[in-house]
Amino acid sequence: LGIDIGGTNIKIGLVDFKGKLIGFREKPTQSEAGFRAVMDNLVYLIKEIKRDYLRIKPLGLGVGLPGWVVNTSGTVFWSPNLRWTSQPFSKELSQEVSLPVLIENDASLAALGEHWKGSGGKSKVMLMLTLGTGVGAGLIVDGSIYNGASGMGIEAGHLALNPIGPVCSCGGRGCLESYTSVRGMLSLAKANFMEFPEAINADSLTIQELFSESYSNYTFIKKTIEQITDYLAYALVNLILVVDPDKIIIGGGVAEIGQVLLSPIRKKIACSLERFPNRSISLTSAALGNKAGVIGAAYQVFKNVKD
Repeated sequence: LGIDIGGTNIKIGLVDFKGKLIGFREKPTQSEAGFRAVMDNLVYLIKEIKRDYLRIKPLGLGVGLPGWVVNTSGTVFWSPNLRWTSQPFSKELSQEVSLPVLIENDASLAALGEHWKGSGGKSKVMLMLTLGTGVGAGLIVDGSIYNGASGMGIEAGHLALNPIGPVCSCGGRGCLESYTSVRGMLSLAKANFMEFPEAINADSLTIQELFSESYSNYTFIKKTIEQITDYLAYALVNLILVVDPDKIIIGGGVAEIGQVLLSPIRKKIACSLERFPNRSISLTSAALGNKAGVIGAAYQVFKNVKD
């Protein structure tokens, strides 16, 4: 079973050894209600999908969670989007469902899923950004997740882009997530609307409308998209110069917008990297959509749990 716990929804999928999604369920996370409420929602989904597929015995649970996850101890050390600190997640969940539990950062598992069955292909060093409730990142090196010395991995969403920028959920200022998460993008749009007021209601603007063709001629929309793609390109160029990936994948709910987002980012990255030889980067959207984290979580189980 692959599980992806986001700030908005919990997704769970029953996945076979070939990466085929056999069954899928989704339920609101309700993170504002606290750790116990999220666990109750998760256990409900696990029991529901096990009941619906009685003939299939899962090897274990792979779970992706936003924030700093210590996979060796099964502890969620710090998750701003879930409002958790030092939660013994794996131990509690394993006791409730009687299955082994492996946890990992959600963006890392989404990257692993894309590398296994999505856009990652035969990439040697693959970087993935996930844009949604927050901004996550995963780095895959030679087919495995890179977690760094502390286990924190690549927290690209908290790259500091502006020391006097808006306060981020992590407590820092001007993080990439502050500008390019769904909330961050819409906040930029509202601020630009104040400068360039037009005959629409910016307070009710959705992320789909922000990037839609029908809204593309509004001045405040043009400025907002320019800022968003500037921030993403700037962050990605810095990451490229540090980790030297051969492929970059943009995933998460926002990535489904497609070329309206990706095309200007590609151009800005190419322009910034002109001065460096042999820096040809493939930038593409995730092939697995919002199922990437579920697929990657299941693959982590296959790699680590013995039948």
